[in-house]
Amino acid sequence: MRIIEAARQPRTMAALPVAAVAVFAGIVSYSHIYALAVRTGQAGTAARLLPLSVDLLIVAGSVILLADSDRSRLGWLGPSTTHLSVAGGTLSSRGAHQD
Repeated sequence: MRIIEAARQPRTMAALPVAAVAVFAGIVSYSHIYALAVRTGQAGTAARLLPLSVDLLIVAGSVILLADSDRSRLGWLGPSTTHLSVAGGTLSSRGAHQD
């Protein structure tokens, strides 16, 4: 039992800074896309939801990539769905950040 617990500790310690960076990046990304939406004339709910749609699409693609390590669990969610999700989120984000 102690070997399993000892193996989990470095993973947990590595996950904490990664999670912190992800939170910071999410905040910065949200603020940039929101500012762009407001600057281009979007207002209210549309301006607030645009950053979430872009960032959550990237998160969904990343989670699918993680789950893709065991293809037998994915069923119809194959690599093409994963790549489309990540590519769509990335392209949306890049397009939104261009001046």
